[in-house]
Amino acid sequence: MNFTKVKDISSRTGKLALGTVQFGVDYGINNSHGQISRSEAEGIVDYAFKHGVSVLDTARSYGHAETAIGEILLLNPSYRNIEVVTKISYDSSLSLSQNIAVSCKNLKRNFIDTVLFHSFEDYNLYSDTIDVEEKLNFGKLGISVYTNAEIEGILEDSRIEVIQVPFNLLDNEFQRGEILRLAKSKGKEVHTRSSFLQGLFFKNANDISSNLIGLLNELESIRELCKDYNLSVSDLALQYCLSKDYIDKVIIGVDTLGHLQINIKSCNTVLPQELVIEVDKIAVKAVELLNPSNW
Repeated sequence: MNFTKVKDISSRTGKLALGTVQFGVDYGINNSHGQISRSEAEGIVDYAFKHGVSVLDTARSYGHAETAIGEILLLNPSYRNIEVVTKISYDSSLSLSQNIAVSCKNLKRNFIDTVLFHSFEDYNLYSDTIDVEEKLNFGKLGISVYTNAEIEGILEDSRIEVIQVPFNLLDNEFQRGEILRLAKSKGKEVHTRSSFLQGLFFKNANDISSNLIGLLNELESIRELCKDYNLSVSDLALQYCLSKDYIDKVIIGVDTLGHLQINIKSCNTVLPQELVIEVDKIAVKAVELLNPSNW
């Protein structure tokens, strides 16, 4: 199978955002490396930036990730062009602006490009106090959601400009396509996370825990497609997300610089449309297992 080569790889890497949860905590079902060291985090940010990735995605709850990012971005004047997306949780002792100010202090910035409520509950708790006319320390306001029902719940709120949602080979077009197209029609910017489902796609069938048995058939379908098209799981997973025109940013988390290099290389080619359609048709029945919090 011959794959179409990308003439300008920056047109694809520019759609990536670097997830930084591993900068602050040990994260991921298939992460054998633990939390990323500061020196490796610096190398990862530098490599990503030099290859066209200009957005970092983080959160207050990611350990000391915000602080690490703030210090790293001071290392190179060129990094001022990097955009930061961070997520905040409700705090009854802080107004929205005060809450965001804490992240500004951590990030050593006076202004954050995009601030997301970390959950639908956080959004509801702050909703009555959101005043978009008072964007003193942030640009866009958005929300991180898990379900299509939560997306529906914010579609008519013009204050919410960005939504972040899981999307991958299983949490796919079949599960999300219709609602994400609707969100785009409402003027929302769509960021997707969990491209590799916390590394589940890379685990051997024999290593899948008993509580995830409900996904075995679909995981086998993915392996068969990779075999048929002579693709790595990493290539298929990332390229599938990049193939969707209703997705503005695809967030990738990496455990090492080597992982990032593999992901950047994946951007060199485009999946054949017939393969995209095959993935679109994968219909997970045990949908509750698509949320890692249920593992």
